[in-house]
Amino acid sequence: MEDPVCGTEIKHKDAVVREAARRLLELMEATEVEALILFGSRADGRAGEWSDVDFYALHREGGSRVWKTEALGREVRCFSYNAAVLKTECTLPEFGVVKIGIPVYDPHGRGALFLEKIRRGRENAPKMPGEAKRRLRAWIESMLSAAFSGTPEANYLRLRATIRCLEALFLLSGQIYPGEKMACLMLERDAPEAFRLYMRAISKSAGKEEVRAWANAALYRKWPVNANDFWFGKAKEAQEP
Repeated sequence: MEDPVCGTEIKHKDAVVREAARRLLELMEATEVEALILFGSRADGRAGEWSDVDFYALHREGGSRVWKTEALGREVRCFSYNAAVLKTECTLPEFGVVKIGIPVYDPHGRGALFLEKIRRGRENAPKMPGEAKRRLRAWIESMLSAAFSGTPEANYLRLRATIRCLEALFLLSGQIYPGEKMACLMLERDAPEAFRLYMRAISKSAGKEEVRAWANAALYRKWPVNANDFWFGKAKEAQEP
């Protein structure tokens, strides 16, 4: 699809996304948009039929602001930033929510540079020191002990400890925890044994043995999960060939 502003192709297989991008390019014409990057549920595959459409934009003129419009009955939001941000040394920590980013309008490659900057920021994030790892394990172990104490809150603590183990698996491996849904998708793909242990531990019928097996796996073994590879690899699936 050709955009009406400068004739450059808008790339995405979803008609709603293409129309949303077209509307934003018209609305933001005076700012000289250099890239539109789709994120949120329409980028990672969680969107329903009437889900909103969320973008980041890089532009030449003006400062940061939020733009709103609509496309085919869906709300469209765009958080725009001056492209000069690409020349700074900062690692863009405020953009950590961009788990999957898809440049749908990127005539000069600025969107790809933006996503690469986010990737580098994640990869160079400070690693958890050994003492912090020890304290994290000890904290979860204390929850596990209380989870089978027979107290009224034991079931709640069992569920909480089980989910905290999922988070710990990523943190102890030097990864950013992507949330339970994404974490499960990564485990199912990259570490099916760990995924099976987690699903057994989180079931209503799980006993001490299942929860303990999962905790041992999450806290004391290393698994081949890579959040960056998953997020940015999945983004490519949503783009047009």
